[in-house]
Amino acid sequence: IPEKHHNKIIIHSHYNLILKYNLKGIHLSSSFKDSSFFYKKYVSLLKLLKPKLFLTCSYHNLNQLLNHHHTYNYVFLSPVFNKDGSLNSKFTEDSIKSTISQINTKAFALGGVNETNLKKIKSMNFNGLALKGSIWHGIEQPFDLYLINKKHFNTL
Repeated sequence: IPEKHHNKIIIHSHYNLILKYNLKGIHLSSSFKDSSFFYKKYVSLLKLLKPKLFLTCSYHNLNQLLNHHHTYNYVFLSPVFNKDGSLNSKFTEDSIKSTISQINTKAFALGGVNETNLKKIKSMNFNGLALKGSIWHGIEQPFDLYLINKKHFNTL
């Protein structure tokens, strides 16, 4: 990846590369929440050394999302939809809308997102959406995740 793009990259592991390549941030995995004290202090040190470091995280249920205690630039709720585009049975549209209105972090819909559920995503107050497999049908998958923020989301 050309150096001019390094400041746009958020990685999910190998956090020691953040400073070496001047990357944008890190995505804290589910295992981070259960990780050691040392590991959490290491992330705090990275944030101290790079104050504008982006922190992101994924949540898989609304209680976790509602009770998160970290300052993230944004979070993912996943999977919001099933592969067929129907709403995941763990959620209701109202429960998602209510939870998102109670948090102070941008939330993005992930999982099962496709052209048939864009209006639902907007109505549930998500700040945008993230696409994985739905945009790679029939081609080799060059990236794991593609994020569409609210600015661009509103034009869809």
